[in-house]
Amino acid sequence: MQLVYYRHNHHGAPSAVPKGPISFYELTIVLKGTLVYRINEQEQTVQEGEGIFLIPSTQRERVDCDGSVNYVSFNFLTDSPPDLPLKIPQILNNECKLLIACADEIRQKYYADADEQLAPLLECLLLNVVSNLKNTQEHPLITQVKRYVNEHLSEKITLQKIGEETYFSPLYCEAVFKQKTGVSIIRYVIQRRIEEAQKLLLEGTLSLKKIAETVGFEDYNYFARTFKKATGRTPREYKNSLEFSGSELSP
Repeated sequence: MQLVYYRHNHHGAPSAVPKGPISFYELTIVLKGTLVYRINEQEQTVQEGEGIFLIPSTQRERVDCDGSVNYVSFNFLTDSPPDLPLKIPQILNNECKLLIACADEIRQKYYADADEQLAPLLECLLLNVVSNLKNTQEHPLITQVKRYVNEHLSEKITLQKIGEETYFSPLYCEAVFKQKTGVSIIRYVIQRRIEEAQKLLLEGTLSLKKIAETVGFEDYNYFARTFKKATGRTPREYKNSLEFSGSELSP
């Protein structure tokens, strides 16, 4: 794991971040106050005690806002990214607070070499967050819907089929899912399909058309438009960027 950047904004209004794709993983945790982002054109509000996790090529914009916000941000590169959702509720447990305090101490003491010193601590923080999420009970209906979606990504997914699978009405499933996750079921389906497409592009074993079919897009042009809207790049541009990055990192 390589830490690219660490920032702890203790006080003061956060500066706006212009819209654009990121080339690293980013974990931001709000200790006090509220941050507002536009992630892939969708507004996301991160409140006290919550976190937000972004993957490379995410279109990120942070909105300028009034008021003091205490938050920390870790930008990093890794070959083994943590399995984390976009929004992370109740992230700020005691262990997390202690690890952030340690990060501040390390930054103050080893300023010139802080990034190297902070990398192991970031790994501990990520493990803590993943473990904490697993121990947080998820609404059973949300678990059912996510499982169905992940098992049927290559197929046509409708609210009607989800209702039949969960034995609840489609409208009820949609209402509960959006209340608990902040996104609609269809939006979640699209997010998961794009995430799977990114993984397949990284593997580089399938053609672009085959990748589209594998993640549930019958029309390649629609897949390409949806992929670009989510990541800021077409599938081909994304694939080329991965190949270029790989050549840069090769010894």
